Amino acid sequence: MRIILRTANIGDSQFFFDLRTLPQYEEFFYAKKPISFSQHSQWFQARIESMRHFYMVAELNEQLMGYVRFEPLCFPDVFEIGFILHPDFLGKGFASEMLVKAISLLDILIGGRKPLIFASVLKSNHASLRVLYKVGFSQVLCEDLNSFGKQLIVRPKSVLLYFRY
Repeated sequence: MRIILRTANIGDSQFFFDLRTLPQYEEFFYAKKPISFSQHSQWFQARIESMRHFYMVAELNEQLMGYVRFEPLCFPDVFEIGFILHPDFLGKGFASEMLVKAISLLDILIGGRKPLIFASVLKSNHASLRVLYKVGFSQVLCEDLNSFGKQLIVRPKSVLLYFRY
């Protein structure tokens, strides 16, 4: 059986927090300051209730295995993607399947308007870069930045990628 993807709900808050705080993932997050579960819960609830943020959970045989977040950027139908897969599911092709399904679900949720999706990934995060390239993301070159708008942030030591239908 392959993975099932669904939109996240408030009951998924603990799962998001648990994955986000796994020590093996710490080095790949831009925000280094630890947060409490209480802070996370307030942030998560605001995101889940928002009509602009899209959070999804992947399950395999009714077991939570990962999540995908689409954060809105400055323009309609333009998002930044973030994703995490539980370590028990790494190296089995699930991350790319999860992202393909998440991008398709996002397209449905925004009314079939074919989103433009960016990913800002640390150069040291080789696994995430491989997955993003595998599902069709391309690197944004410096000369392309103006065509995407000056509001894009290129973080230090990162690669900026994009996906367009």
